[in-house]
Amino acid sequence: LASKQMTKDSVSIRTFRPSDLEQVKSLFIDGMRTSGASEAYIQNSLATDLSSLEDTYLIGRGIFFVEERLEDEKIVGTVGLQDLSAAPHLARVGGGHDNDDDDDDESKKNMCELRRMS
Repeated sequence: LASKQMTKDSVSIRTFRPSDLEQVKSLFIDGMRTSGASEAYIQNSLATDLSSLEDTYLIGRGIFFVEERLEDEKIVGTVGLQDLSAAPHLARVGGGHDNDDDDDDESKKNMCELRRMS
C-alpha cells in the first residue's frame, strides 16, 4: 500500500460545521469583492443566506460542504446544495411552465439548486 503524503496543498471536503461560519463568511466576502459584486449584494447575502446556513441549506435534503486545507484547517472553498422543495418561499428555478399550479407534486419534491459561493 502506498502511504498518503500530506502536502501543503492537501485539502479535504467535508460537511459544514457551525464553527466554520466566520471563515465561510470571510471567504464569501473576499470572493465577492474580487469578482466585483456590489457591497449592497454582499451585505444582503450576509444578512440572509449566510446569517443562518443551517436554515438556508441544511433543511430537507440540502447540504453545505467546505473545502478545508489540511495544513492549517483553513477553509478555502464552499459549495451548497439547497433543497428548494423544503423552502416554499423560494422562487422556482428553471422549468418550462408559466404557472406553478401546473407542476405536479413529484417535480416540486425533486427541485434543488446548486450554489457555488467561492
